[in-house]
Amino acid sequence: YDDHEKVIQYVAIFSDFSEIKKNQNKLEELANYDPLTKLPNRLLLHEQIKQSVKLAKRNKNQFAVLFIDLDRFKQINDTYGHGAGDEVLKMTAKRLQSVLRETDIVARLGGDEFIVVVDDMRQIENVHLVAQNILDKLQEKFTTGENDHYISCSVGISVYPDDTVNDDIDVLLKNADIAMYESKSAGKNSYHMCSSDMAETVKARSTLHN
Repeated sequence: YDDHEKVIQYVAIFSDFSEIKKNQNKLEELANYDPLTKLPNRLLLHEQIKQSVKLAKRNKNQFAVLFIDLDRFKQINDTYGHGAGDEVLKMTAKRLQSVLRETDIVARLGGDEFIVVVDDMRQIENVHLVAQNILDKLQEKFTTGENDHYISCSVGISVYPDDTVNDDIDVLLKNADIAMYESKSAGKNSYHMCSSDMAETVKARSTLHN
């Protein structure tokens, strides 16, 4: 101020937060996304399924969880190295996204295990179509470098709200996992819906093992 209390100068301090913000975004990405495929990881998947539960309750409809495990993937890693295996995983992620709607969820749990969530499912027949499209897409040739690879996948399906208890997401995922192993046992390259018989069989095996 001057002698007459009139403002004659302003002082401002500015801080550049762009680097801090960039680091925050990077940390958030590491916490919620698979670094290889850029798909949501297990942590973010749980949050997304919580939203699917709320949506299904509000709209009074169902959604399906597909547990996908690649068949013969270990053979690629053992024969051609993990670099080739990583390329196949990245291509798998893109193929899964290509046969789904933008509103559906694709996530990677780890290794060669993926989860697909088909939201807003008014007819159970829709999930059969999605599962078959996934089987067909993953049977197509994968090429890494000069090598061609042929794999398939085994799919297990659970449906909300029928295949969970008290909206427990872990139970929903576990039941899809159980159905996936049924597909493996049936000779791979197939999909199975979860049933109460499967859960009881797995429980009996676990009891026997213990």
